[in-house]
Amino acid sequence: VEIVTPLAVNGQKRTISGRIRSGGVLALPWRPVVRPYESDITYFVDAEGLVAEQRQKWSVDAVEALLEALTPGDGRRVPPP
Repeated sequence: VEIVTPLAVNGQKRTISGRIRSGGVLALPWRPVVRPYESDITYFVDAEGLVAEQRQKWSVDAVEALLEALTPGDGRRVPPP
């Protein structure tokens, strides 16, 4: 996981948000390869200062991501975006 934009803290809304890039080989027996994708991520903090919820919006379609996770890969390299 790579942080693409710096994390922003909003004390009034009690959120921490940013943009990340993820990808790699999943630790499953068929070693599926997940091509790099970006996601906007927001953490919602409760009154005790703990993360109560996390929301993500991906740059890839959920069906596409699921198909990649179910497709056997060679487990050695990640294709470029």
